[in-house]
Amino acid sequence: MARVAGKAAASPEAGRDSAAAAGARIEEDLRALRADVAALAQALRASGAAAAAGARERAGDASAGAMAEAERALRELRGQVDGL
Repeated sequence: MARVAGKAAASPEAGRDSAAAAGARIEEDLRALRADVAALAQALRASGAAAAAGARERAGDASAGAMAEAERALRELRGQVDGL
């Protein structure tokens, strides 16, 4: 084995093994990142669905309130007409 500046030079095989190990770690990190992104997207979809459901419920409540108010006004108007 050759010596470079007082250190043993790495063999070509060791360099390939090291590069292969680094490549494997990078691929593993990419898989983990993809899984994290997928989990985040799923959480955002769930959050959006919950927000939409809440908005629909509030709109329904507002519509029901408006309808009840309109019915009260109609009864009042009928009472006034009947009083004529």
